[in-house]
Amino acid sequence: MEGDTTLREGLETGSSTQGQTGGSAIMIQPKGLVAEMRAATEQGWCPMHALQPGDQVLTFDNGLRPLTSVQSARIWTRPEAVAQAHWPVHVPAGALENTSALLLLPHQGVMLECDGLEAEVGDPFALLEARALVGLRGIERRRPTAPAKIVTLGFAQDEVVYTEGGFLVLCAERMRSLETMLDPRACSYDLLPRRDAARFVRMLAEDAAVPLRVNRAS
Repeated sequence: MEGDTTLREGLETGSSTQGQTGGSAIMIQPKGLVAEMRAATEQGWCPMHALQPGDQVLTFDNGLRPLTSVQSARIWTRPEAVAQAHWPVHVPAGALENTSALLLLPHQGVMLECDGLEAEVGDPFALLEARALVGLRGIERRRPTAPAKIVTLGFAQDEVVYTEGGFLVLCAERMRSLETMLDPRACSYDLLPRRDAARFVRMLAEDAAVPLRVNRAS
């Protein structure tokens, strides 16, 4: 696996800092998937930490696509110091087509399907940040209890990939070259703004006849 780095205590105090291998630091917004999560690949379900560049991963729109990069980082090195705004989102098993319980970073993009949305705009799928799901079907923010490793998957263009039995997550680049910024194929996914995401979650709750527990701290 390429580039194992450490997201240091900037994450815990509110501004995220990535220490590179040589010890220098840059400001980032951490994104990635917990290393134990499994992705659907040409060879079956594979933990994120075992993936390598060149592996074929199943995507929502484009079938199997090769990984161009796999980056990893260590986070929550001081779990007790993690600010609430950075607590991960816990998704119970079965809440959203996921076969296992998941921990997601709050800004991780996820794709969900809603019949109510299809009736309204003609497309049942929408992308939103994981933190918008808090209160739905037992999903909640939880203080991390131990350090963890996250993995960022890179493709030739942004992709939505299948994980844990059918749970869809967005794999998008943090930084873009001018060429990719000008190429409409490179970034074809938009996250719902927070207000629209809240409305979409209410639709999901109505579809499932499950009450939505409002958590204003999310």
